[in-house]
Amino acid sequence: MTQVLESNAIAAQPMRFTVRDVTRMLETGVFADKPRFELLDGELLTMPPMKPAHLWRVKRLYERLKVQFDGRAQVMSQSTIELPQDGLPEPDLVVFKLETPEHRWALPQDVLLLIKVSDTTLLMIAIGS
Repeated sequence: MTQVLESNAIAAQPMRFTVRDVTRMLETGVFADKPRFELLDGELLTMPPMKPAHLWRVKRLYERLKVQFDGRAQVMSQSTIELPQDGLPEPDLVVFKLETPEHRWALPQDVLLLIKVSDTTLLMIAIGS
């Protein structure tokens, strides 16, 4: 005889974080020996190590943007941006307005251009090829 048992177990839910939570954890050294991460929609996502080809592409783009925007905007690599819905993404390159304050993370209104360098295989997966 087969019998169905009902479970009262609660499904595991991912733990959600706010920008404020992550800021406090960074200040207290919680992530000191942890891999790179981004906070997206309240979830902490571990970022893989950057491959050499990726690093060189970012470096070349950075150098070109630095020349192009010299004196008109700030160009930064691996700079965190604070998003309103509990997000702290770290794009590969960002061009900021000159007057962007240095005492806080950049906000979307500070950003003139944002670049995320991606492997072509990831792009093909994303578009369904």
